[in-house]
Amino acid sequence: NKYMFVNDLGLDCIHVYHLDAATAKLTPQDPPEWKAEAGAGPRSLIFHPNKKWAYCVNEVGSSVSVLDWDAKKGVFTTKQLISTVAADNTGPSAPSDIVLDKAGKFAYVANRLAPNDFMVSFSISHTDGKLTLMERTSCGGKTPRHIALDPSEKWLLVANQVTDNLSVFARDPKTGKLANEGKSFPLSRPQCILFI
Repeated sequence: NKYMFVNDLGLDCIHVYHLDAATAKLTPQDPPEWKAEAGAGPRSLIFHPNKKWAYCVNEVGSSVSVLDWDAKKGVFTTKQLISTVAADNTGPSAPSDIVLDKAGKFAYVANRLAPNDFMVSFSISHTDGKLTLMERTSCGGKTPRHIALDPSEKWLLVANQVTDNLSVFARDPKTGKLANEGKSFPLSRPQCILFI
């Protein structure tokens, strides 16, 4: 509860602010931001459960940046950049969201824009947090805007905005693999999934 982060897609950076929790005052860190590769377009940021690593989905660059986090200095350092699309991909692509399981063993990324609407599954190294591609699977619709694991972590839910549906995929907690096909539930323009 000491920092606030603002992903800036247009400036290719994540602004880092020190947060005074008592007054809600924000003060820019020094340095004030983490800089992504030019044209990457940082969109979504999530921390690993160990709080030492973070993962930033880059919408324009179709990639995930794996970052080391120094909580004392308030500084991110890039340790890996991995693509969400295949090397021979030629179509438009824009990953939107990322989730990690509670154990920090697996990461899932939603990738948008036809014909590239799909889920990407990664395993996470327990030694350095780097990602290894496991597979690309169906997202169950078009334009997966947001994703979430249910509290049991046996199901991955995908909010498919354009096809007006919520897709639910079975997940194997041991292997991290997602089912190739899921259940579909009609829902008008889903944007966000939250369990409370």
